[in-house]
Amino acid sequence: MHEHHYKLGASLFTSLRGHVGEQLAADHLSNAGLHVEWPDASNQPGWDLSASHHLVNVKVTAHADQTLAEHFDKYLHIPALINTDASHIPHDAVMFDPTHGLDPSALIGDHLTLVDQALSLHDAASAVHDAFGVDALTDTHIPVVGVLVTAARSGIREGKLLRNGDTDAARAAKNMAVDTTARGLGLIAGAKAGALTGSLLDLGTGGATLGMGTVLGGIAGAIAGAMGCHTLPSAAPARATTAPAPRASAVASHVRNAPLRQAADDTKKSLEAYGAAVEIQQQAVNTVLRRAESKAKRQLQERRRVSERQLADDIEQRRLELARVSAFNPYSVIEQSFSDLERRCEHPTAKVAQTHSRLPVRYLRRALRRRVQALRAQAQQSAETAAPGGPESEAFWDIVACSTEGDELLRHYVRQRVATQRRAHASCIEHAVVQVAGLDNARTVAQQEVQAKVVEATTAAEKSLEPAAEDLQRTHNRYLKEVRAAGIDH
Repeated sequence: MHEHHYKLGASLFTSLRGHVGEQLAADHLSNAGLHVEWPDASNQPGWDLSASHHLVNVKVTAHADQTLAEHFDKYLHIPALINTDASHIPHDAVMFDPTHGLDPSALIGDHLTLVDQALSLHDAASAVHDAFGVDALTDTHIPVVGVLVTAARSGIREGKLLRNGDTDAARAAKNMAVDTTARGLGLIAGAKAGALTGSLLDLGTGGATLGMGTVLGGIAGAIAGAMGCHTLPSAAPARATTAPAPRASAVASHVRNAPLRQAADDTKKSLEAYGAAVEIQQQAVNTVLRRAESKAKRQLQERRRVSERQLADDIEQRRLELARVSAFNPYSVIEQSFSDLERRCEHPTAKVAQTHSRLPVRYLRRALRRRVQALRAQAQQSAETAAPGGPESEAFWDIVACSTEGDELLRHYVRQRVATQRRAHASCIEHAVVQVAGLDNARTVAQQEVQAKVVEATTAAEKSLEPAAEDLQRTHNRYLKEVRAAGIDH
């Protein structure tokens, strides 16, 4: 019996050492920058944890060759992480130092062995010894060992959280008590039921089983209780139609995570309140923006109308000025032009007529007078139409320009009119440039006013959102603290 007791204690020791190694390896992978997740079941076949979506099996062993052969014989594609002090480590194993980080791509490949240089068999075993002592581990009283195992694992987890400042002593003690009590209830209830069944077996065989029925029944019952096959005792027997009572581990998790659930609910409410406040303030800012843009648009339209009126008035002023310059007194021009021509007819020169003609001079004078009188009559007929100037005066000036004095008057008229047109054009262009610049300036001022209104409204909105934002930050920080206190990889 003592030999069986020893073998059972050694098996428990190896199992617990493996659990401790898994926890240490998970910490090392997390420190190396990988995202570590645990399987839903603690006895997940083939792998113990997921590192950045790559499955990993943790092996804390003294002989790497035998352990790795057994693993890869069943799970070729799942990498194995082993301790650095194992013997017969493969030559192609990947060395991993948590302080230097680890690329997740290093976890891809068949027959892949990863050596955690911060994990050792000695450290894992020492942690188990420090937590229980050798005598406790070799004791075959399953309920006590099961409770101690649960207490150790809970203590390791809560101790780490306490060292990192993610929980406090009272919270850690409460969680350990909840874990240990729930686990103990399942173990003890299962052990008692199993031992009772085993004792009936001993009685039925007349002692032929040498008491092993009671021992084995207690062991089997304790294991079943630890796995949650037995429910917590209730005050009244459950009916067949009622749902089964929650498992002990589920109850412990429910009690331990109550503050986390409350923090999550508070964070959700704060987030909803903040979202509603943001929407309200966004609507307020949009309203200010629309009003400012509408006002700026009206101001720009009015400014454009004023500019158009001013340009139209200026163009009309230049047109009137040009009309004044274009207009002339055609009768005065006729008198000046033909009076000079008539005087020259009295003493004809080569510029007026051909003086070498054989006609008497008196005949030449009469002919010139008749010609001048005809031209004067033509000019007088078009005088009224030519008076305003413009294209209608061209025929008039063609008649008048036949005399030297009329030609000089035409030249003066054209020079004066061209100069006035140039001044009018320059004035119109200058006024148009001024109006365009004024419109641009008005547009810039309007944009600045709109921007100022938006900035003012945004600043007021941000100030109004500060209480909601502070509440959201406070509840979120509390949620993160509760996540760390619960030992969840967030």
